[in-house]
Amino acid sequence: TNNAFLGDANSHKVTLDSLLLAPLLTKGLTVYAQHECLTIHQQQTGYRVEVFDHSEQTYRFLLAKRVVIAAGTLNSLRLLFRSQALGGLAHMPALGKGFSGNGDVFAFWQAGSKDDDFRTGTPTLGRFKLRGLPDSPMLYALGINGIDQIPLLPAFLRRSAKSCLALVGMGNDEANGRVTWRNDELHIDYQQAKNPILAHIYHAFDL
Repeated sequence: TNNAFLGDANSHKVTLDSLLLAPLLTKGLTVYAQHECLTIHQQQTGYRVEVFDHSEQTYRFLLAKRVVIAAGTLNSLRLLFRSQALGGLAHMPALGKGFSGNGDVFAFWQAGSKDDDFRTGTPTLGRFKLRGLPDSPMLYALGINGIDQIPLLPAFLRRSAKSCLALVGMGNDEANGRVTWRNDELHIDYQQAKNPILAHIYHAFDL
């Protein structure tokens, strides 16, 4: 009931930190909490990672033989571009090319009556295609779970959201976007018109 990406009030979900990190703390893993990675500099024997310690409000450097970047698409790109611009990493000619939105489109559907509650059951209600639509994109329906955990949400939104579904349309886009780095900022060029799958998903939603 009402278990979502925001968490599970019934404590049936396990978070990744407790599942993956906590068991390794007894095997030598060290976690630096509230440390923001700023740049990576390659050295002869490994890497020098510049971080900002938000708890102490100070800059620090960490040395490592190997660095794994797992900061999400945009933050990973930002970290690599900045490090390259400052000379910490060698030129990477493919960096920023082939940017994609995964062909994902989201919509909301008032699918039920006010007495329906789609927040019960599994977080996703399954994948489906539209009958009568050739080459229908893959569609997923999800109950809008987790709304009870959003603070200060107006009561009327809480009531109406329980009978709504979130729809996700998925398909292969052209991966023809480009990310560049200017003035210490990411700039993304991704044009919807050059990715026909998006119009196809919008049409499916209209039906």
